[in-house]
Amino acid sequence: SQGVPCVGVAYSVKFAGVFQTVGMEEWVVDGRETTTGEAIVRVLELYRRRDEVRGSLRRRSCEARFRLLQVFGESVRRVRERRGA
Repeated sequence: SQGVPCVGVAYSVKFAGVFQTVGMEEWVVDGRETTTGEAIVRVLELYRRRDEVRGSLRRRSCEARFRLLQVFGESVRRVRERRGA
């Protein structure tokens, strides 16, 4: 959320979805399908690319936070309407 590139080691499908919301789905290593050696190689490859994605990740993180605030705002508005507030 701070625009810092990181690698996620996933053990469930939903984990990849979180990374996908900011366009970083390729930065997930699936722990269910990857050996330890493969994971280490992948993490090191991605580490070397961290500066390439830093700017776009910051932008996408800001966009994701904005969308989240919109969703929460709309949810609060609907609850208030139902209560007659």
